[in-house]
Amino acid sequence: MARLAGKPGTWLSVAVAVALAAVALVVLDGRPPPDGKPLPSAAPPSRDAAWMHRLAPGEKPPQFVLFSFDGAGSHEHWRRVLPLAKSVHAHFSGFLSGIYLLPDSQRDRYAGPGHRPGKASIGFGGSEDDVRTLVADLNTAVDQGEEIGTHYNGHFCTGSEPSADAGTRPHGTTSCGSSSLSSTPHAPGAACASTRRRSRAAAPRAWRAIGPRRSRRCARRGCATTPASPRTG
Repeated sequence: MARLAGKPGTWLSVAVAVALAAVALVVLDGRPPPDGKPLPSAAPPSRDAAWMHRLAPGEKPPQFVLFSFDGAGSHEHWRRVLPLAKSVHAHFSGFLSGIYLLPDSQRDRYAGPGHRPGKASIGFGGSEDDVRTLVADLNTAVDQGEEIGTHYNGHFCTGSEPSADAGTRPHGTTSCGSSSLSSTPHAPGAACASTRRRSRAAAPRAWRAIGPRRSRRCARRGCATTPASPRTG
């Protein structure tokens, strides 16, 4: 030690040699990290959107297929469709009639234009548990990337007067089968808005079960605006 201390620069040389030896051991060791996971590597470039580009003159555009269905009020239908959509990486639009979010016990909260409270050409939501199940199905669908569209609520077609074919004043129109509805005394838009408020008030426990944030999102997407039996819309 006395000899090393007497030579200028000796300690510096020793320190550099030790550091180089340590680096060599780490580099040549070749063992994976302690947690057993492989060292991260650069991800290959994605080709998922290779088809999304500006078309050249005369280039044939890609084919787009749109999936939609009636029956967003059916739990059995959701049990079939959701796994199928996930397995094929597809998305779709399901159409829902809003009074399916009203339990049967609260059907009088809905009054279609020109009809007595509680009357509709289709069914209502069943029990409160049925409504909770439907709300859960809708939330699952939205979380999975599906869309919820709306049907008109009462489905008052020909034979359930005033029906889609009975109105004549241009208050607005909406689809009912192949007909259009000009309803009196309320415009369809006002009736839909009224029903949306009633639907959300009619099943408070069911809405609270999923929380206000998710229920508001469901309402914005149309889950609470519109009805169908057996669960056709």
